[in-house]
Amino acid sequence: MVFFPFLLLVVGIFSLGAFNYSFVLLNASNAGVDYRIVPIFYTLINLAHTVIAIPSGVLSDKIGKEKVLIMGYGAFFMTAVFLYLFPAQYYFAILMALIFGVYDGINNTVPRALIPKYAPSELRGTAYGLYYLVVGLCLLVANVVVGVLWQTFGPSASATYSIILSTAAIISMILFTVHQKAET
Repeated sequence: MVFFPFLLLVVGIFSLGAFNYSFVLLNASNAGVDYRIVPIFYTLINLAHTVIAIPSGVLSDKIGKEKVLIMGYGAFFMTAVFLYLFPAQYYFAILMALIFGVYDGINNTVPRALIPKYAPSELRGTAYGLYYLVVGLCLLVANVVVGVLWQTFGPSASATYSIILSTAAIISMILFTVHQKAET
């Protein structure tokens, strides 16, 4: 199956721009949320993650994992757009936490389910290892870049970086899906 390297490329592009929940919490703090209340935002992220995880798996079985992954990437994109448009605004910080949780719930379930579809069965263990290597390294780079941009230029610069890469990943995943469907 020649599609697995392209799937890794798309996941890598997305992961290069995906910041983790700590930036959502930092934004809430910047919005004036008392440090004692910030853990509630983390709870909102995890609550949304938990609520969406199983339904996203069920939906991915019905309409396709690739389409649901695009939805997850879209949820992250919306988080970054809200960060760009409404940095440090209390009510949008709440909404960002919920939308980020939706993204996280989808992105922590659906991409792993794609690996068996695109990796040869005799290399499935290697494929999972490569997936986690690519995602881990790209997320490390992403969070360093987002942190430097945030510290140097502010949250809007970080959001712009993430918006660009998540847009590229969404377009790439759509093209990947269309090309894969045409080949089968």
